[in-house]
Amino acid sequence: MLALLFTPHLASAAVPPTLTITLYDTDTAVVGGTGFPVKSTVKLHADLAYPDGTAYAGDGTIGTDATGHFLVGFILPEHLGSGGKLTVTATAKGAPTQDVTLSLGAGAPINGPEVTPSLQPSASAPAGGAPNNPSTGGSTGGTRLRGGTTDLGNTAAYPNAPLIPAPLKIPAGGVSVPAGSNLQSFIDSHGEGTQFNLAAGTFSGPGVIHPKAGDKFYGVKAGPGGTKLVGLGIQRANGSTDNVEIHNISITGYSDSGRNGAIDSNLHESDAASGWKLTNSEIYGNYLGASMGMNSLVENNTFHDNECKGAAGGMDGTVWRYNQFIHNRLPDANDPGGDCGGVKITVETNNLFLGNLFSDSGHPSGLWMDASCHNNTFENNISYNNDGSGFTDETGYSNTFKNNIAAGNGSNEPDGWRKVGIVIQSSGRDTATGNFAWANNGAAITIYMEDRHDASGTDRTANNTVTNNTTDVATKIMNVNTNGPNTDSGNVVKIISNMLIPRLVAGPQM
Repeated sequence: MLALLFTPHLASAAVPPTLTITLYDTDTAVVGGTGFPVKSTVKLHADLAYPDGTAYAGDGTIGTDATGHFLVGFILPEHLGSGGKLTVTATAKGAPTQDVTLSLGAGAPINGPEVTPSLQPSASAPAGGAPNNPSTGGSTGGTRLRGGTTDLGNTAAYPNAPLIPAPLKIPAGGVSVPAGSNLQSFIDSHGEGTQFNLAAGTFSGPGVIHPKAGDKFYGVKAGPGGTKLVGLGIQRANGSTDNVEIHNISITGYSDSGRNGAIDSNLHESDAASGWKLTNSEIYGNYLGASMGMNSLVENNTFHDNECKGAAGGMDGTVWRYNQFIHNRLPDANDPGGDCGGVKITVETNNLFLGNLFSDSGHPSGLWMDASCHNNTFENNISYNNDGSGFTDETGYSNTFKNNIAAGNGSNEPDGWRKVGIVIQSSGRDTATGNFAWANNGAAITIYMEDRHDASGTDRTANNTVTNNTTDVATKIMNVNTNGPNTDSGNVVKIISNMLIPRLVAGPQM
């Protein structure tokens, strides 16, 4: 997105229109214009292209000052390649069109032909913030920005494959555990709060590992060549098994006929343990990936190809940040109770979901809250290309959806009200503000008002606020068997090509 940095007052001079461009701080191109009509509007168009065929485009306007000058910054999208060229064209009424080209990395203006992009997503700009002192104590290795375009086929902006997180630094000390060892025997022979350093290689089940309170498990890394648990779950022994940590491990192939998670401190809110940390790991190919007890931290993981759910639980006070949930709730999932979803959480309170990616998951939702979840916040998440809705709150209340992206959802969903970006279903006093939603198979945002036994009365089905969102279609309010006051105001409906989508710190920060 075009971001006005500042407009200095410069001495007036009778000069023809000219443009200059300079790279600032590796990701901002600062464009200056002189000699344009005073106090007029300048239309700007930017093309950014790389030799590998990746291309971006952005449009915007800026006003000139009393001397005919302007200064504006283009925030450049993250790209791992090199050799890109940025061309900026400026047009104003009463002045000839000007263009200037910058070869990225050179830091100096180069006049040359315009670059024709192969893709033209919207302009991009950062939003949200980088991870701030992750409580696991490790380095995230740099900020990873996603979004910034309406082009859902742009896999740099909207990843379509698992992102394996880099490992967290292993603290000094600890007990070394060779691959193939009986991990439970190591746990049993050491006291609470032991750090176990698991070697690269495979630890096999079937079975369940029961850690002691305060135990810490560090693998070498997740993914190929790293530490892998196959058919082994890590679950709390009882409600006093608090403050367990799991880092840098791939965990796959665990199932107990569909009841508990491969990582589980919750066990269906029955004598749950608290304060668990799950970071920098890959959780895949299980029936249920992870189910967390209260006051836990789930950070910098990828959950993929789990049969029923990527994750569940959370209870009270859990933080979920910078994770990827992709291709969970598989088409052939064993789901007799209709309980599966990309992420399905119940009776959850005071949780924070920040900067997560939810994508390519099955019916009914990428992220699904159910059963009286309340006072939870979803901010700077991106939910896209899911069979069902991007985000669903069913029978909850007082939940907040803020500055999220929900796009391309609802492609294979039987329930019409879930073919949407965000749906507030039989829920009350929810807020959806500052979100971006487009190209969903139904409405962008829906309030679905149905009075039912577990959400009865207008206090539980109405008084929702949908405001200041940017969408391609208007908010839809569906009165099924009740009606009540809701606020739908200040939203902006745009055609998709005119949307300027923010870039968000989202997904594993490797």
